[in-house]
Amino acid sequence: MDLSDLWILEVIFREGSLSEAAVSLNLSQPTLSRKVDRIESRLGFKVVQRGSTGAKLTPAGELLIAQGASVRRQMTGIEKQARQIATGDQRSLTVAMGPLIEQLLFPKLLQDFLEEQPGCQVSLKQMSADDMVKAVEEGTVDLALGPFDQGQVPASLIREALVSARIVFVARKGHPLDQGRESLNLFDVIEYPRIGPPLPEYMARQLPENLVRGGTTVECENYRICKNLVASSDYLTGGPVTLFREEIRQNTMVVLPVNYPVVWHSFALFRSTGLSDTADVFYRLAREHAEYLNQDTPVSPIE
Repeated sequence: MDLSDLWILEVIFREGSLSEAAVSLNLSQPTLSRKVDRIESRLGFKVVQRGSTGAKLTPAGELLIAQGASVRRQMTGIEKQARQIATGDQRSLTVAMGPLIEQLLFPKLLQDFLEEQPGCQVSLKQMSADDMVKAVEEGTVDLALGPFDQGQVPASLIREALVSARIVFVARKGHPLDQGRESLNLFDVIEYPRIGPPLPEYMARQLPENLVRGGTTVECENYRICKNLVASSDYLTGGPVTLFREEIRQNTMVVLPVNYPVVWHSFALFRSTGLSDTADVFYRLAREHAEYLNQDTPVSPIE
């Protein structure tokens, strides 16, 4: 079975009939029927169930296209790498990242990279950790930066520590929790609604079960939206203190004195075959930009 066979099955699944699938594939219906017969003959089992109301895939056929989509994407990534090696053109880069990395390191990281690699074609994608792992494994992303749990990472990929930072909880100035108390505990935080990205598994393990079970009231991976809601309501959010540097300096947000250590970790993820020269430059700059975050520098309001 080859990739063209998988594509035929995907189109039949999408269209729901051989006649409509034949139109999409620019084939006659008899030609498509013969192709399906040959596929089934090679496999030794039925993959398409034909009837008076149309055509649908058998459970075995559905399994083939579910797994085949991943194979097709992986082949696309392999072809891209092979073409770059063959032509000597490795001046393109695809990077995926989580929401915290996007907020903390960009756009300065991108500006510095383009100064070193002018003319490089760059594609940036914001994804969940699970989607980033899949994209790197399939070769559609060169480098991913995000909160990857070790259990998420297959043996074919390399995970390297990039940055760690203490998580703080923040609220608007004048919030009911901003009343001069010397310390708060997580049970105080639970009393108020929260907005922020979904918790990575390793962070969830650092928190009491009742806080994790309650989760965030609003899941949002865009910290600009999180900050706007926090600034105008009693919602709380959290993240590395550097993320809220400007709001703290302007005295519009305050760091709550929560007496519970929670640490955020972010990692670089890439294939075990290594990075291209272009991706390696980007990764080097990412590590340099992450250094100041590792220092966890405190921020004071402007007097």
